[in-house]
Amino acid sequence: MIIDGHIKQVETIFKLAPAIRAAVVDERAQRESKHHGKDPTGNRAVDKVMPVLCVRVPYGKGTLCIDNPEAWLDVVREIYVAYSNHPIGQMAKLRLEGKRSPAALAELMGVSRERYYGWYREFLRDAVFLASEKGLLKEIQKIKM
Repeated sequence: MIIDGHIKQVETIFKLAPAIRAAVVDERAQRESKHHGKDPTGNRAVDKVMPVLCVRVPYGKGTLCIDNPEAWLDVVREIYVAYSNHPIGQMAKLRLEGKRSPAALAELMGVSRERYYGWYREFLRDAVFLASEKGLLKEIQKIKM
């Protein structure tokens, strides 16, 4: 199914969110350190409102180029907020941060594995729809190192 590829893409973004966030902070810091010339204050102001277009984050043996990283981080934040009062929000966060296995999470929450996987897929599907609304779904470029 078409959505399965997008679900995998979104799941990867969620897992890499801390690295993406750090790369955005680094990019903004680099921009800040480059200001000199006739109007450094004006240049700083422009750089603060200009979005970061792409960041590269380590992934496996290579690097992923994430376009529109701040918009992706907004998707992550908005989905976690939307699911903050539902058990899957907590379960998804623990899984995506790599702290618990699906079996352990299902047991922890007192639900069957089938129920857990259904909820987890629903969580990711909602993230796909939100990313689609923001025009973010496309292939992530994998760059070999």
